[in-house]
Amino acid sequence: MEIGNNIVHTGPTLSFGPKDLKGAFSNHNDALVIRAMVANYDVARIFVDQEVMSTFYSRSSLATNLGKNNSKKTSIVSFIIVDAPSAYNAILGRPAMTTFMAVASALHQKIKFPVDNEVGEVQGDQVIARKCYVEEVRIEQKVA
Repeated sequence: MEIGNNIVHTGPTLSFGPKDLKGAFSNHNDALVIRAMVANYDVARIFVDQEVMSTFYSRSSLATNLGKNNSKKTSIVSFIIVDAPSAYNAILGRPAMTTFMAVASALHQKIKFPVDNEVGEVQGDQVIARKCYVEEVRIEQKVA
């Protein structure tokens, strides 16, 4: 909801605490890589990068689901179509995170977002994140 130039959010408080570290490898520096439903397809290797803006090439707006069961949220996300080698199938950037009113924590390997008065979450996959990192390094070496 917007009042004047200020956006007023209602719903649950999104926060991360020690219990959110359960399931994450300790002492890591891994990227946050998740899986989500995009246009009714289960898409793995989605890199969450809150620094990315939508500034390149053509766009495609697709229904995207985060979460599962009663904690699932669907929004239309504009994806940028880029013809370039990458270990990732998609990147969720700042505009998508804003659309979902989501907060990400690479430390906790999670995204949290409001679903009515509940908190939905998506757990990152550190094993896949590490494989993607190795693949990205290989791709950069081939290009160089």
